[in-house]
Amino acid sequence: DGDLASFARFLHRHRCLEVLLFWKEAELYRTLFSGRARAADRIFQQYCAKGSHWQVTLSSPEVAAQVAAEMAAAAAESNEPADGLFEPAQHEAYELLRLPPYPRFLEGM
Repeated sequence: DGDLASFARFLHRHRCLEVLLFWKEAELYRTLFSGRARAADRIFQQYCAKGSHWQVTLSSPEVAAQVAAEMAAAAAESNEPADGLFEPAQHEAYELLRLPPYPRFLEGM
C-alpha cells in the first residue's frame, strides 16, 4: 500500500489525483451488495458531474451521460444500479493512469 500512497502523492503533484480516487471509488462500488443507488449518486456527483470539484475528464462526454442514463433508469424502476455501472468510465480512468503518468512515476522511483 506504500507504493499506492507514493503514486497518489505523485498524481497529486501532477494534478491528476482525481483519476485514481475515482478508480478506487468505482472499484469499491462494484463490491457493494446494497446501497448502490446512494453510492452511485455520490460517486457521480463527485467525479462525473460537469464542474464537480474532483471531475475526471473523460475523453467522451457520452461516458458520463451513459452512467447518468443508467442511474435514472434504475431509479425509475426502483432498482439498484448495476454493479458494473461505472465500468466504461473506470476503464477509461485506468487508461488515463496507465499511459502517461505511471511510466513517469516509475522513472522517478
